[in-house]
Amino acid sequence: MRELTKEKFSKIIRIITIPPVLVSALFIIIYFKRPDVITSLRDLLLSILFLGIIPFLAYPVVSLIPNVKDIRGTQRKLAFVLNILGYILAFVYGFIFKVAIDLKLIYSTYLISVILLTFINLVLKTKASGHATSIAGPLYLLIYFKLYFFAVIFIVSYILVFLSSILLKRHTVKEFMIGTLVPVVALMLSLLIFIS
Repeated sequence: MRELTKEKFSKIIRIITIPPVLVSALFIIIYFKRPDVITSLRDLLLSILFLGIIPFLAYPVVSLIPNVKDIRGTQRKLAFVLNILGYILAFVYGFIFKVAIDLKLIYSTYLISVILLTFINLVLKTKASGHATSIAGPLYLLIYFKLYFFAVIFIVSYILVFLSSILLKRHTVKEFMIGTLVPVVALMLSLLIFIS
């Protein structure tokens, strides 16, 4: 009975920390705490649309596809495609509408992260945890923007996601660590592009 409780708790943790939820939380926090980064309601809403809602559509859309045998696998593949689409749209939006440089930095970090994950998973044939990337990315950005209180909340969430991923055997420690490193590399590259 105790193991069943741990498993259910782990599944709940993974569900409430899906990437669209985490990135939407990041944007809402930044909107209220760093108005110099997200300078308008339009930027907030479009950021959530491009990086949160479009990728989230993978979850309901998969139920509309007939004869899907591997629902979870199809969801993951569709989410990956929609992530790329949403991240590219955000990046293009940032340049066309001349958003704040730090918002471009966020868009760039997400876009580079998904490119790196694609490269690692498809070219290097090494599994990297997208879930780890999706929680570590906001964590690094919150630290970069000096929003330490919220960073601590994301650290606790990171630990819970790590433990649940291992318990549910969704990822190995190595896969989770690779996923954790992806957004720090993406953020460093973005800083070189936009801040240098």
